[in-house]
Amino acid sequence: MRILAGCLVLFLACCGGQGPAGQFGDPAGDAAAAESDANASYESIWKEQKLIRNAEIDIEVGDLGAGVQAVEEIASRHGGIIADSQQTRRSDESLYASIRVRVPASAFEPTVADLRKVGRVSSEGVTAEDVTKAYYDLETRLAVKQETAKRLRELLANRTGTLADVIAAEAELSRVTSEIELMQGEKRFYDHRIATSTIQVSLTEPGGFWSSLVLPIRYGSGSLAAVLGQSASALVFLLAVLLPWAAVGSCVWLIWRAVARRRQRPPAA
Repeated sequence: MRILAGCLVLFLACCGGQGPAGQFGDPAGDAAAAESDANASYESIWKEQKLIRNAEIDIEVGDLGAGVQAVEEIASRHGGIIADSQQTRRSDESLYASIRVRVPASAFEPTVADLRKVGRVSSEGVTAEDVTKAYYDLETRLAVKQETAKRLRELLANRTGTLADVIAAEAELSRVTSEIELMQGEKRFYDHRIATSTIQVSLTEPGGFWSSLVLPIRYGSGSLAAVLGQSASALVFLLAVLLPWAAVGSCVWLIWRAVARRRQRPPAA
């Protein structure tokens, strides 16, 4: 902050040196006053903690449709909106819904408390990101830049310096204005995140009695079919390997049997 004020002092002093004395007043005094005002503002704004609060909650419900409707009503009642909602059927036949709720930060705790009543809470997590220092640092830097831009506009309004001084002041004002716009955008982003909390709600409706009875049979049948298929493949491979040897063995056995019969045949009279 002091470095910025010092640069402003040098800039204004250089510009003032090109014209008659007293035309720009007391640049050093003006810059010191700007720095003093910024310091006073910096000390006074550290009054409120800036938190970004979000939550995730998993709830088991008996009726998914009724649960989704209850979440929508809770969000509306607390001045919030449904930012995103998706429903799916899982492989275990359970129904699942993912709902992203956005509510004003002031309604964060009452909203979470009402959501707990929708069904049986299986898990819950709350996060609070402290952006106090980053927020007020940004606010202070923005105030200093705005004061710098104000003094530059005053300098350009007088136009008592040389043409080079005016061109330099316009270029500096353009650069400072761009930085101010970026900082204002960043501040708006912080303001929105601080003022609005996001609650990610997951609803699950477990599968009914018949699904709990049929699914094990289905998956068990699938496993049995896989085992039978593997056994059949192994049998085919075994037959492919043994059949040639079986054929050779059969020929050898037939030849041996024929020779044995000849030897057992009695001699002719």
